[in-house]
Amino acid sequence: MTADIAPLEAFAVPPGLDGSAGSNRAPFPAEGSEFRSDIEAIHAWIRVRGVNSEHTARAYRREAERLLLWAVVARGKAFSSLSVSDVDTYLNGFLADPQPAGRWIGRAKAERFDPAWRPFTGPLPVSSRETARKVLSALCAWLVKVRYLLANPFDALPRLQVARPEVDTHGRTLTHAQQRDAFALLFAYATGLRRAELARATLAALDRKGRRHARRCVDAQGQGKGREGPVRADASEADGRAARPAAADARRSADARLRPARTAAAGKHDHRPADDG
Repeated sequence: MTADIAPLEAFAVPPGLDGSAGSNRAPFPAEGSEFRSDIEAIHAWIRVRGVNSEHTARAYRREAERLLLWAVVARGKAFSSLSVSDVDTYLNGFLADPQPAGRWIGRAKAERFDPAWRPFTGPLPVSSRETARKVLSALCAWLVKVRYLLANPFDALPRLQVARPEVDTHGRTLTHAQQRDAFALLFAYATGLRRAELARATLAALDRKGRRHARRCVDAQGQGKGREGPVRADASEADGRAARPAAADARRSADARLRPARTAAAGKHDHRPADDG
């Protein structure tokens, strides 16, 4: 019996695949875990980890939902029976090309309970697959911690190598505006700030923590209370490069304003009476 693709809230798991007898279940689930099925355990993780952010809850639900659907529909396994080989195939094979497309890929704006809804809108790039690996590894680690799973199958997988874009931040070919844009991208990468925190971030928020510490920190202000985060060395160096064009513009502007006065003063000193030889 093949289950129909549906959102997590409406997914009907076939008998025998609900995880109650998963091969990766902890040895004493009745005593050590309060969850009776994979879906129940996943919902609990989403609720706990996404309690402070609806955006986080949606992102976590998306990744867990995709893996559960793939396990049951494509693999014919319970989520709690997935092996290292299974999750490797999922990350490095299926996510890169979800097939058959008619079953897995749909319109981007389809509502969750629209019959046209699908878990994907297309193949996932390496960066999105690495995000999936991190989220799903966190899910399984939590399930191990609460004694629902015996082991985390994602622990055996290496992180996916995401290529960083080459950006010339030394100013040899970029305009001043482009240098500032490059710094903004580098700053976001190097600090790991959330979107709301980036929107409020300024160079003034950068600070060195103590005389003996060469490492910089940034005071981040988001929608909740503020926090302090470390800044990679390349971003600390880049903030000076980004500030130099602005300083140069200011100097040129000041020079332009003072030039007429300097010219007039020079001319005044040049009109001296000639000597009577």
